[in-house]
Amino acid sequence: MSEDQVALLREIRDNQREALAMQREALATQREQSTAYKTHIERWTRLTRLITRLLIPLLLLAMLAIAWPYFRYLWWWISQ
Repeated sequence: MSEDQVALLREIRDNQREALAMQREALATQREQSTAYKTHIERWTRLTRLITRLLIPLLLLAMLAIAWPYFRYLWWWISQ
């Protein structure tokens, strides 16, 4: 093999090593982002459940408070 071919092969080898290192870094970054995303989704899910558990009873109470005078009037009308 000539010296030029050896130098070319070494350059190719070095570029492949560099590409592999970059792929490892990208994979590590992707794993970190995936973990952060999962954590964010878990927090959002817990918050949504908490809000739902609080808001649904409050909305039902508000609807009952709004409808109460109508029920009283209906009861008064029926009982007469």
